[in-house]
Amino acid sequence: MQYEDSLLNRSSRLGGSTPERSERAGATQDTGFSQRLHQLPSPEARANDKLYGLARSDAGAGTPRDTHKKPVPHATEDLARATHKLGKDEEHPSFSEAQILKAISRALAYLKEGRERYRPQGRRLTHEEGALFGQFFSSDLLRQIRVAALVGSRLSNPPFFEEGKALGVNLPDLAHKASFTFLDVVVFNEQMTARKLFHALVHAAQVHVLGARFFTELFIRGVLRTGSYSLSPMKAQAFALDARFATNPEQAFSVEHEIRTWMDEARY
Repeated sequence: MQYEDSLLNRSSRLGGSTPERSERAGATQDTGFSQRLHQLPSPEARANDKLYGLARSDAGAGTPRDTHKKPVPHATEDLARATHKLGKDEEHPSFSEAQILKAISRALAYLKEGRERYRPQGRRLTHEEGALFGQFFSSDLLRQIRVAALVGSRLSNPPFFEEGKALGVNLPDLAHKASFTFLDVVVFNEQMTARKLFHALVHAAQVHVLGARFFTELFIRGVLRTGSYSLSPMKAQAFALDARFATNPEQAFSVEHEIRTWMDEARY
């Protein structure tokens, strides 16, 4: 796929690991990302969450490449509320807690189904993409990413799209979006640019750090709290970080550190 911009041409001047380089030792081994998408948190994981918290205070020290932490274990609903002080008064007043939990469940199922559908037709990141994005994302995440480009078709809306719109939630028409991230699979409707791919990778990193279940809960609660998909905290962070990347793509920073910082500051 050709790019509209030339940011990737600069990647040869940047350091960083690449998916191909990392795969020489392990071929096509799965590092466990897919299993984490479906895995329920164990009692030990819940205990560790409570003991250590969802973010380390030293996350982000040093360079991006030596500070990528392993994904945080899946947080439970109770832990999510305790950490982020999510009370009913903070949620969108039009929705009951039962409706919110149902929306979270349906959204997570949609993300998993999309991942299973598009992952087989996706490609790995190229050497150039790995060199460029390796300055911002962990090699563990980049190895798992798949990128699919639709030809002759576009993404269709989820089955709950019309229902959500009818309830007053501002949801995007996926056919008009540049891309959509199904956990660790990025599907493009349009010609891909480095900035658009970076934006999509931010969402994959949010999943990678938070876990699929906790990510979906925070995303949905943010959408319902603001009444808009585009104004939700998860999207706001992705927009802010892709703008930072586009301003100076040679200035490395750790996206995963930024995610943990937002967790510490309860900004989701």
